[in-house]
Amino acid sequence: MAVKFPGDPVEVDEALEDGMEVDEKETVTIGPGLFKLQDQVIAIKAGLLCRIEKENKWFIDSSQKRYVAVSGESVLGIVIGSTTKM
Repeated sequence: MAVKFPGDPVEVDEALEDGMEVDEKETVTIGPGLFKLQDQVIAIKAGLLCRIEKENKWFIDSSQKRYVAVSGESVLGIVIGSTTKM
């Protein structure tokens, strides 16, 4: 695992140095904390670069308290308004 900061590029070579096995023919899924910009993958959050090997999914593991939705996640409900009781 490598520590990444916002703006750091994420490369497969770094993962190989850290002992992670990567098959270049597999489809790679970019998860929370990472953003694909043309041919590069860039970290947009600070944290540890992690990989789920079964799904070949890469993401940044951070201790962020606020939830940020990511495409592909299930939606349980949508808040359409809120009021205060007086």
